[in-house]
Amino acid sequence: MPKIIQAAENEEFFVKAENFLLPHEKICSQLMQMAMQKSKELYIIFETEILGVFYFSEGGILTSFIPKPTKESEKELCNFFYEKKISCIMGEKNEAEKIRKLIFKLKKIQPDDIREMLFMEYTQSKNISAKNLEITKCSLQDADKLFPLHISYTQEEVLPEWKKINLALERLKLEKILRTQKVLAVKKENLFCAKAQTNAISKNFIQIGGVFTQKEFRSKGFASTLVKKLAEEFQKENKKSVLFVNKKNKPAICAYKKAGFISFAKYEMLYYK
Repeated sequence: MPKIIQAAENEEFFVKAENFLLPHEKICSQLMQMAMQKSKELYIIFETEILGVFYFSEGGILTSFIPKPTKESEKELCNFFYEKKISCIMGEKNEAEKIRKLIFKLKKIQPDDIREMLFMEYTQSKNISAKNLEITKCSLQDADKLFPLHISYTQEEVLPEWKKINLALERLKLEKILRTQKVLAVKKENLFCAKAQTNAISKNFIQIGGVFTQKEFRSKGFASTLVKKLAEEFQKENKKSVLFVNKKNKPAICAYKKAGFISFAKYEMLYYK
């Protein structure tokens, strides 16, 4: 019978998780990063070998890779999530849908907000028209100046309508990003007006996210320039770049295509009240 095990119980499980995820790293870079960082919130479904890997945060955020779920593994997942509150399911669409169906079967609830996204990969270098930009590689010292952009991005692109923003928590999130990820920002008149960052850095891939430009500076090529610069910098480290973008956000899709990204799969973010 399969069992769900917290990977932190034995460090060998992190290695097993990495090996399991490696062939699918392009759609699992966040999970791969969790395995590499030995996250206490990483779990494996294990029988005689690993059947799946998932991340579940204290805040109820869930992302998973369970390629061939069985009745027995689904039963174990139902037992695991029986008394747990789900706030968001996210990931490659096929994987997210498996969990959505399982949560419906278990709790008879459907997501209150469904965001369909495109998964895109950087494939080619293209010339970007934006010139003479002052681009800053941000550090903790830039947290104060970057915070307004981070809040605007979170309110406009991340949080569902019914959820109020927690400024203290968002400040902690931003500081963690600045400590562990790479953040680039465009500076105008000593203020940051656009930003992009890595959300995950794994063995062979990075996942770009947090891309946001203040309204008055949009359509000037800032987003294209930032994501292209991130992709090119990590390309020098032999890492490929992926990102996801809301299917309804046509300007962003155009910006990423302009930077050299093409769509290769679908992604979902499913929010629950």
